[in-house]
Amino acid sequence: MPKAFYSYPDALVFRGIYEVLSKIVDEVNIDIKDDGIVIRATDPAQVAYIEVEIPSHAFTQFNVEEAGDYGLVVSTINKALKSAKRGFRLDTKVEGDEVQFIIVGAIKKTFLFRAIAVPKPELNLEALSFAAKSTILVEAMKNALKDIELVSDKVIIEQENSEVLRLKGAGETKYALTISRSSGAVIDMSGEGKIVSSYNVDYLVNILPLLKVSDTMTLEFIENGPLKATIDIPTGGRVTFLLAPYVG
Repeated sequence: MPKAFYSYPDALVFRGIYEVLSKIVDEVNIDIKDDGIVIRATDPAQVAYIEVEIPSHAFTQFNVEEAGDYGLVVSTINKALKSAKRGFRLDTKVEGDEVQFIIVGAIKKTFLFRAIAVPKPELNLEALSFAAKSTILVEAMKNALKDIELVSDKVIIEQENSEVLRLKGAGETKYALTISRSSGAVIDMSGEGKIVSSYNVDYLVNILPLLKVSDTMTLEFIENGPLKATIDIPTGGRVTFLLAPYVG
């Protein structure tokens, strides 16, 4: 088991991360390395994968005596972090099978958890290739998902060359949001031809709390294939969300 202590200046970032994780997975694997931590999890249905990378320089303190990985039950962490407020920091102490989350604000709260064995998901994100890529303002994505959720159980993502991205929902009511370079909501876009794929809207709605930490997000996908959503954390690090295509 690892032995480490690290302090993160903004507990709200971790609160948002675990809020999202609690809606998708039951357990997480946390890998402590000399250069930072990586949180990995796959949902029980094997539809979604989340990876959170936070480098050591993003922490105000980062001391690793023994590297290694451990697991936690997400629901208990999520409940504890609900007390985190703006301006609070999060200290984490790992020793043996004991994990302490210490929320430091006007008062200090210490939560003790028992580490469990959670297999480390083996997924090489760098080996995946995608045909379409768009970096957009998160507000556009948030608005589209909230609207699509009302009319459909899937979101259709369509990109034409490097000019237009459409987010569509089709039920009894149809919905479409078009984002073009001229709209001001596109930061960057690349791809050739028309690429279309569909995804379960509930999974994407579940990651909305993560969009609070950044102004932009990057979407990558292939025709009828997986979607990769990347959100950079301003204080350092990134969240990667991989979602299998919609079946049904």
